[in-house]
Amino acid sequence: MVARFKAWLCFFLAFVLAWCLILGCILPMHLYAWMRYRGATRLPERTRFANAWHLWWGAKICTLTHALLGIRIRWIIPPIQAPPCLVLANHESTLDVPELIALALRLGIPELRWIAKIQARAFPIVGWMTMMTGCAYVQRTGDPEDLARVRAAGERARVDGASIALFYQGTRGGKQVKTGGFWTLLDAMPTHRILSVGLFWDPPMEGGRTALHAYQVYGRTLTIAARLVSPNEDYRTHAWLASELDRLRAQAADSTHT
Repeated sequence: MVARFKAWLCFFLAFVLAWCLILGCILPMHLYAWMRYRGATRLPERTRFANAWHLWWGAKICTLTHALLGIRIRWIIPPIQAPPCLVLANHESTLDVPELIALALRLGIPELRWIAKIQARAFPIVGWMTMMTGCAYVQRTGDPEDLARVRAAGERARVDGASIALFYQGTRGGKQVKTGGFWTLLDAMPTHRILSVGLFWDPPMEGGRTALHAYQVYGRTLTIAARLVSPNEDYRTHAWLASELDRLRAQAADSTHT
């Protein structure tokens, strides 16, 4: 009981401090960024600026979160030079987005876009960032227009030489893989390599997985395993996608034992 109370107290203090930083530092920086954005007259300039800013912003959020919640990161990444790619990842929590941003910067990926749920468009700051960087918003309710939006985002990323990230489980902690968006992006970005990413918490997460449940990850270790998928793999099948997370988990386990 005492340990749980301490965890709640640490989370509450971290939450208050984080919001003080957001209101006192990040929002003024956002205003400055918006003013610079208004000075950019061409769409490619605005997109590049918004993308660079959102990568910087995400990396700072990631660093701050790790420090406040005592999260330890374990990287399982072979020596790879990631070209513009389709980033394919499982979805464990709200923290997955800044963690993927940190991974992108670590691998030298200069421009990362997203396939995001429609609700993200209304989020303060985040909505503006995703709109400006070429994100595709999906309803996740079987809307036939969802795949058209995904295809358009993929085609735009291909032309711009940008990478795009997709959570193939659809929702946080989902057990079923969603192949529609993945296959659509493969068709829209035929020259992009696949960067497969696995996010594994130790111990595994249970229950809620939003920012309000961040106390669950206090003091935990997050293993991030990644690999470039070989063009020879049969990745255009449901079976490949359904078993990919197990391959990454085995990669992480092999690294632990060596």
